[in-house]
Amino acid sequence: MQEIPYSKILQWYQEEYSQQQSESVYGSLKEHLIKFFKVLESCKNLTTVLELGCGDGANVIALAERGYHVTGIDIAGEEAVLYRASQKSLDTVKFITADITSYPFDKEFYDCVLCAGVFHLLNAEQIEVVARKAKRAVSQGGLICLDVATNMKRVFRDSGEEFTFTGLANWSAHQAKEFFTNLFSDWSVLDMFSFHKEADWPVKPGNYPIAPYHWSADYVCVIAKHPTA
Repeated sequence: MQEIPYSKILQWYQEEYSQQQSESVYGSLKEHLIKFFKVLESCKNLTTVLELGCGDGANVIALAERGYHVTGIDIAGEEAVLYRASQKSLDTVKFITADITSYPFDKEFYDCVLCAGVFHLLNAEQIEVVARKAKRAVSQGGLICLDVATNMKRVFRDSGEEFTFTGLANWSAHQAKEFFTNLFSDWSVLDMFSFHKEADWPVKPGNYPIAPYHWSADYVCVIAKHPTA
């Protein structure tokens, strides 16, 4: 199986998130996030949200449109996020350009922390670090939503050759469920569920560092609540 350097991922997302577009490259909200948004909206007095690895801001903008004060963190995407926030007259959006694996975002507290579609791009140690920092950043009575794409398979669309990126965790669904169960053993787990997803990538033309490919994965998602004092 061909292995592609991890640095190509960074080049890919910097290209993908550099364009000021009226809509996210990810299109409409994902079904499992709509499910989480409903849980969030059912909880009263939660107003601040932190999204880790927010990309070009699909979720950030959707949350701001629902009245939340949202901070997004990613290594790229600031121009795209703030452009769309401006276009929609949203003044409750903040973007921090930083690497979530090293940036001390847990020095602040938020009513909700979201990290979706990110962990499959990290190694196991980085997942552990980010997840524990995310947990520490949630205020008492707040919510957290994390997911990880497991059993990931990537195949070049033209050649049909399978490939992977070097250094990633490449977890199985069992590993992800076990990790989330242990991580939130002292919290209230409101839901933990799995679903299958696959798609062609990229969804829009551009000058990308690798050829277009098809991917498939089994997602594991957890929604948990910080216990109150």
